[in-house]
Amino acid sequence: MIISAAVISNSWTAGQRVNLSSSPFIWRQVTANSYTELPINIDNWKSGAPDNLSGVEFCLALLREYSYAWDDLHCENYLSSVCEIDLA
Repeated sequence: MIISAAVISNSWTAGQRVNLSSSPFIWRQVTANSYTELPINIDNWKSGAPDNLSGVEFCLALLREYSYAWDDLHCENYLSSVCEIDLA
């Protein structure tokens, strides 16, 4: 996965929890007619994350103020989005 230098603020990704109570995250890869859920492994979490604070943090974000470390956040936060483009 390549994250462009154009990401200049806190941003949502297509990553989310597999279900509301577990900690594994998946990357939802969308095509014109369907989507595929791919497992992802993250090793550069913000310190203390993922923590599923209050049991409502099901979405993945990149946080600029933590050198673009990953964090799980409540999905209703207003953030920019990171998009995936097939370059092939």
